[in-house]
Amino acid sequence: CFRVGACKSDASYKSRDVLLIGTDTGKEGDMTDSGYPRRIREWHRGTPLKDAEVVFECESTDIAAGSSRYYDRGVWHDDRNRAI
Repeated sequence: CFRVGACKSDASYKSRDVLLIGTDTGKEGDMTDSGYPRRIREWHRGTPLKDAEVVFECESTDIAAGSSRYYDRGVWHDDRNRAI
């Protein structure tokens, strides 16, 4: 299972074993100046969160970064967004 500590986070499943997650991993720059996720990572089940690859990043002055994946009319769509 995927577990993170208590903090402002954003998560969406990319697949059964991959989670798109924005959260504080303890690395400098993980959160925006507003305290929301700045980096979105692809976290594979069974691996450490700190090793997850960063797939999207917003500016530190943005409010937050977000990500999702959805299926529509036979096509998978990956969405990355910045709240500014």
